[in-house]
Amino acid sequence: MRSFIKCKVCGFIGVEGTIHQVCPACGALLSSFENYDYEIGDKRLSNLKMQLHPMLVHFPQSISILSFLVIIIAFLMKRDTNSEWILITKIISMILPFTVIAAMASGVFDAKARLKNTNGKIRKQKIQIGTFFLVVSGISAILINYEVFTAFGIISILLLGLLSVLCSILLGRKGASLSCVLIRN
Repeated sequence: MRSFIKCKVCGFIGVEGTIHQVCPACGALLSSFENYDYEIGDKRLSNLKMQLHPMLVHFPQSISILSFLVIIIAFLMKRDTNSEWILITKIISMILPFTVIAAMASGVFDAKARLKNTNGKIRKQKIQIGTFFLVVSGISAILINYEVFTAFGIISILLLGLLSVLCSILLGRKGASLSCVLIRN
């Protein structure tokens, strides 16, 4: 049977022996942890079992990678044969910011359901990276849909696409470090 510990600073709950030196959520020292009997209310458990954030977070990750690849394909093709690829790029670029917003909203909901203190260091970093991701994807959508396909525009769009992919990777890594255990006794 697993033994659980809980961070007294932020409320993060983890399996004893899997947390080393500091809390993965807020950075508090391991001495800030106490033994914890994992009890959770039915409503909170049903909210967590929906797995909204883990599910929704994959959309912007996948779409940012797809968008970057489609942009590269569109720009590598000759101008007279790339119109379909440009149309696909426009559609994807308009969808991406909305998926980022959905993932961020579900992340806030998930953090409030799992932790009593939602102001931990890693969550703040995730919000900052997510906000940057939203801005980058929004600017990219504007440039693509207004067809700013000058040399500078193409380079900007490609760089913004690369930044979107990097934001996805960073958010995934930060989220993986916050993995919480959820069980039902």
